[in-house]
Amino acid sequence: RITALSPGILKTSLSDRETIRKETGETLIQTFRLAEKLGTHRILIFGIKREPDEPAGYYDHALNLLGEVAVLGKKNGFTLFVENEPGFWCDTGENTAGILSKIDSEFLRANWDPGNALWAGEIPYPDGYRAIKNFIGNFHAKDYTKLADGSFECRVIGEGDIDYKNHVAALVKDNIVDQITIETHCEPILELSQKNAKILKKWLEEF
Repeated sequence: RITALSPGILKTSLSDRETIRKETGETLIQTFRLAEKLGTHRILIFGIKREPDEPAGYYDHALNLLGEVAVLGKKNGFTLFVENEPGFWCDTGENTAGILSKIDSEFLRANWDPGNALWAGEIPYPDGYRAIKNFIGNFHAKDYTKLADGSFECRVIGEGDIDYKNHVAALVKDNIVDQITIETHCEPILELSQKNAKILKKWLEEF
C-alpha cells in the first residue's frame, strides 16, 4: 500500500517566485493526478526555506503560501502534510504547530519528523511532540546523535539522542497515526533500514 507521495515541493525560499509558481501550479497538480492513479490522497510537502536575512514580515507570506496550497488540496480532494525541516519556516514542532493553527485547515496537516526537529534545536520528545501532536497526520522516523563539533550523525532508531521508544508509545497511546515511515538516511541503507523496521515492530507489539 502506498501511504503518500512526496514531490519535494516548497524547499525553496519565498524570493524564488518562479520555482514556487511551477511547483504549486504544475508539479503539485501533476502529483495529484499520479496519486489518484496510485490510490492515495496524501501528499507530503515542505515548509518553505527561510533565508538568514529574511525579514520577520515574511512570516505572513509563508502563511499565505501554505494557505493557498491547502486550498488547492481541498479543491482537488487531497490532504497535504508539511514536513518540518531545519532552516525552514516550519522547522520545529512548536513553530510548525503555530503556522498550522493559524491556517486552520483540515487539508493541511503535519508530517512530523523528530530527527529534523532535533537538527533545528528542539527536544523532539516530549517538547516538540507536545506542541505538534494535534496536527500530526504522518510520521517520519530517523534518529541522530549530535557530535562534539555540532554536526549530526545518523543512528539506528533508539540509539541516538531522541527518546524514540517513549515517543512511539505516545503515538500509540494517543492514536495519532496508523503507519510510521522509516527514512533511509543511515548507511548501509538496506541493513539499517531493516534493523529500524525490526525495532519499531518490536515496540509496536509491546505497546
